[in-house]
Amino acid sequence: MRLPSILFIQEFKFLSLNIQFRDLFMHQEI
Repeated sequence: MRLPSILFIQEFKFLSLNIQFRDLFMHQEI
């Protein structure tokens, strides 16, 4: 079964994108 793996990768990508956006906002605030 490969579905859980794909799901995990999608979640990881989303999380990484979220962190990038947060970092960007933090830098903008300073």
